[in-house]
Amino acid sequence: MNPGPECSNTSGTVYPCGTCDQPVTWQERGIVCDTCNQWYHVSCQSMQTKSYLEHVNDSAIAWDCIMCNCPNYSTFCCSLVFITSNQFRILSNISINSPTPGVIKPRHTSTPERKPKKKKDQDDSNPKTIRVLNVNFQSIRNKQDELINLIESTKPDIIFGTKTWLDASIIDTQYFPDGYNIYRNDRNLSGGGVLIAVNDAYITSSVPELQTDSGDFDLPGWDWSSKEIKLHTQCVANHEKFADILDDNGMAQLVNKPTRGPNSLDLVVANHPDSFMRVETLPGLSDHDMFSQE
Repeated sequence: MNPGPECSNTSGTVYPCGTCDQPVTWQERGIVCDTCNQWYHVSCQSMQTKSYLEHVNDSAIAWDCIMCNCPNYSTFCCSLVFITSNQFRILSNISINSPTPGVIKPRHTSTPERKPKKKKDQDDSNPKTIRVLNVNFQSIRNKQDELINLIESTKPDIIFGTKTWLDASIIDTQYFPDGYNIYRNDRNLSGGGVLIAVNDAYITSSVPELQTDSGDFDLPGWDWSSKEIKLHTQCVANHEKFADILDDNGMAQLVNKPTRGPNSLDLVVANHPDSFMRVETLPGLSDHDMFSQE
């Protein structure tokens, strides 16, 4: 167990807005560039609620990122309503009229505009892209509103949840919106517990033999970006054994960014890593960042 703060996300990654440099948190709506991963407050983009929802629901509506100047057609954006205590220092106090190039980012406002988008020939043999979220809840019971906003904004097909902190006295409809089949393995109301939520558009069933009482494991000593074990890592043998298991079974770990403080504790292991188009970290609902993969 590595419990975090009761009301804040002090160990999570800071996501500064590309316009105002203040952190994009779960307190208000935000949007992210698919090309350079720069986050923005929707309010800094002068994007009204109606325009924001149109962008979420219609991938033909584009907005331009001021960092990379690339148009964004993706519906991948988040309604941020969870309050955190992250602080991010203003990078510059230089006047916006400064002639020095590249010193300060210009204040930018834009209204999403509909741009023509080429229609590709549909190939029925190609399956639909599946979006998966990995979320460390650290108690899902008091985060129903945040969960609903998260689902409405990111539209995941599958959610893997850890640290749900539930027991048999809590039914699915008390915390999860309609439209998903929920498969749970609870521990108690004070810790532990996992779930898998699958969009009910898919035909699914539980696999009892995979439901065990084993706990989680943390391997903070791995630097997954360099595929090396950090200096002064404890339990090196366990770290090496995990890598051997992956190699022996032809599997790969896909998350190469920290998910809690400087460590990558939340992992995605796949036997067909080339099937994933992207893996992205997002502001979390606890002291862990969440991540999405498609």
